[in-house]
Amino acid sequence: MGDLRNTSWIARFGAKRRELGSRHAGSAADAAGGARGSAPAPGLRPIHQELKRKGVTLQLLWEEYVAAHPGETTYRYTQFCQRYADWAVSLQRSMRQVHRAGEKCFIDFAGQTVPIFDLAGGISERAHIFVAVLGASNYTFAYATASESMADWLGAISRALEFYGGVPAMLVPDFVPGNKIVLLCPTPLCGRR
Repeated sequence: MGDLRNTSWIARFGAKRRELGSRHAGSAADAAGGARGSAPAPGLRPIHQELKRKGVTLQLLWEEYVAAHPGETTYRYTQFCQRYADWAVSLQRSMRQVHRAGEKCFIDFAGQTVPIFDLAGGISERAHIFVAVLGASNYTFAYATASESMADWLGAISRALEFYGGVPAMLVPDFVPGNKIVLLCPTPLCGRR
């Protein structure tokens, strides 16, 4: 019987929270002069799915949202982002990681390259962006290299550690190609080579 009462309480509490939340959202729109209350609501689930695609940002999705409603009152960028952030908080998360200070530094090359323009305005070459992020603080280091060679990889790691002024307990690469594993760890892993 205790389980049923607890479940009933949770259902009532959730309904009350949703009721208060919708009342609060309406009063915020009224406080802003009511102009935003008539704006078409962006589809938050499609936005969430689109953000998983490479190169898609909230800025790009907001621009598409505004273009899809010409002549209508739409949400400004900050309100668009806030509505998405408020909605995203309610999602079930499948994995949470806790990072202690000084424990991990995540390192990787960003997937996309950045164009380097010559004086004539044309693209002379493309830079590969190395990124290092400290797990606990999200303190980020970025460095442009000419390629993703072993020398550039090790040089960028060295510069990141110099930038941070220390060495974490672990460097965590996102993906290490086989040729780098052979150089960094010459003994066979799990008895295979």
